Amino acid sequence: MPEPYEAVPAGRLVGVGIGAGITAGLLSALVWLGASATGMSSEVAVPGREATELAWFNLPLLAILAGLGAGVVAARVRRGATPRRRFHRVALGVLVVSLLPLLAQPDEVTWATRIVLGGAHVLVYAIVVPALAKLLPDS
Repeated sequence: MPEPYEAVPAGRLVGVGIGAGITAGLLSALVWLGASATGMSSEVAVPGREATELAWFNLPLLAILAGLGAGVVAARVRRGATPRRRFHRVALGVLVVSLLPLLAQPDEVTWATRIVLGGAHVLVYAIVVPALAKLLPDS
């Protein structure tokens, strides 16, 4: 008879989230720097404000914060019913919400910049979420 599942400690989930965020952030920064080297504008705007230059080092910092947040969410859902499914649903919802501001960028922000930034969001999701989801039980 299999042993009952023991929940992964919250600290481990947060640590894995941060580690995955570091990896995702470095890869996102490389993509951003590569796209900038080809002439992509790195101006982005918070809706309602003027566009400003986005420094490449913001991507790793934000990805680490995303990994931390995902680790906290995974820790919160780990003991409930269907934790992996619930974690995937929450993470997908956060991804969709994070992509919405890209559509509301002013005209001076190029579509190339929006696409690369959206790709960075998807890249972080694709690295952080599976790293944490594999630590959560299916049922």
